[in-house]
Amino acid sequence: MERISLIRDKSLLKWVGDFIVKHELAMPSGKVVCALSGGPDSMLLSHICEGLKHQGLLESVRHIHIDHGLRTTSAQEAFTLKKWCQEWGWDFRLKKVTGEIPASNVEMWARKVRRHLLLSELESDEVLFLGHHIDDSFEWFIRQTLASSQGPFSHGIPLINGQVRRPFHCLSRKQIERFVADFEMPVITDSSNQDTRFQRNALRKEVKPNLLKMFPKGLAHYVERSNQWAHKENKHVTDDNVADDNTKINVSRYVLGSEVICLNLMEGQRWDLAKEEILNAIKELSGKKRGSIRQNLTKLLNTLQEGKMRGPLSFSGGVQVYIYPGTLLFLSEKGEKQVREWIKKVIKRFNKGSDIPEIRLDNIRAKLNQLGGLPFIAFKGKTFGLTGLKKDPLFQELIDKFGAYDFYFRPLRHMELAAIKSDRLDQPFLAIPLLR
Repeated sequence: MERISLIRDKSLLKWVGDFIVKHELAMPSGKVVCALSGGPDSMLLSHICEGLKHQGLLESVRHIHIDHGLRTTSAQEAFTLKKWCQEWGWDFRLKKVTGEIPASNVEMWARKVRRHLLLSELESDEVLFLGHHIDDSFEWFIRQTLASSQGPFSHGIPLINGQVRRPFHCLSRKQIERFVADFEMPVITDSSNQDTRFQRNALRKEVKPNLLKMFPKGLAHYVERSNQWAHKENKHVTDDNVADDNTKINVSRYVLGSEVICLNLMEGQRWDLAKEEILNAIKELSGKKRGSIRQNLTKLLNTLQEGKMRGPLSFSGGVQVYIYPGTLLFLSEKGEKQVREWIKKVIKRFNKGSDIPEIRLDNIRAKLNQLGGLPFIAFKGKTFGLTGLKKDPLFQELIDKFGAYDFYFRPLRHMELAAIKSDRLDQPFLAIPLLR
């Protein structure tokens, strides 16, 4: 059966699709699960994802609805939503909440149960898309800022938190409502969203409108400031539903064959929050038992605290680790040979003498995800205050060859950190991403 999307505006698909690609919101697999409540936000998001699947940007799209059973109409609403999805040919699943509803804090309970059920439905190569938009993030920022003096400073709802992604951080509530009306999209209205006894509704309906009357450009200024904060601190804000000891950070992973794994720390400089990702990389390349690998992890974390480039560090099972700013490169015993063969291919392509294009850092990772390779880059001259590495035990042949043409070599993350520091992340420059 043909899958249907009610989106008739290609510019909207391009706007959201470009935002997804720019911020790497879909895994390389392109498999997405949409949380479908039936409200305007989630309905528009699901239709957009179906449209992007039709265009080939997404590989697969599934839709999941959680029925909390909190309202007498919830079962009928779930049935209606299921009927719509069947008419549109969508992959739809209904999950019903079981168990006793608490006497107090129902809103928080419902949010946590919903999140747990949605995450439990994800496969390892899928991401969960939620319909939170710019206004939602702004309201959360106000709420967190004024409600407590404790805890870390919150910029708003995070764009990325583990497998949870929010593609509507590029749209406002007003824009979403306009698109839903223009496309004559059926929605399910939740009457509880009008109840100002709930703090979030009171903030949305009574506080925020008065603030924006006083400061008409307040929402736009919030978006700009939150982007500046995120770039300067190089991290996404912590999700309100995740306790500090369970905080997940966004680590990008790249592989070269079966013997080389590279991890890029995308949020802050705290590798200790990426223990599981590091542990898994060592386990995949090492033949040793878990106890020895745990000792390796402790040794590596202690070294990372020094904040220096190091390598190679040798670990049990024949694993070698190279440390760069924001980057860890893991090699098995055969991995060094794979890297050197890859370097020869990169140099061979460079020798063809083709024109070197100008490129922006925020586009390079999308190309890496699409074409494969490792997150390192050769760039022309001094850029963002950086010159290249002069000595490196693994990449020396590449450094020498590129250096003869006034091209320098650095890990991609090192370049990004320098660009963020100088507030030039979107500046184009002559560079060669080291793709496969």
